[in-house]
Amino acid sequence: MAEPELMKKFITTGETGSSLPQTPFAAELINPNGNSIVNFRTAPGLNASIIKAHPVGTRITVLEEGETWCKAEIDGVQGYVSRYFFKVTE
Repeated sequence: MAEPELMKKFITTGETGSSLPQTPFAAELINPNGNSIVNFRTAPGLNASIIKAHPVGTRITVLEEGETWCKAEIDGVQGYVSRYFFKVTE
């Protein structure tokens, strides 16, 4: 199933035209929807299995940048998180 294009319009990384820092970089989970958790998944995409739902504020290391999903590490476990749900901290 193709990734929904709708999510891309909500992704912001700071100033217009800016990009994320060179990987790896530190970030913190956020949830602009107002929820207190963010799903950490086994693969990029909403249909991928959830490894764990982490609380907002959890620090992550972004390992690989993708257009919508990024590969990250949380507490030594690698998985995927949408760019919509984290902000760069360093």
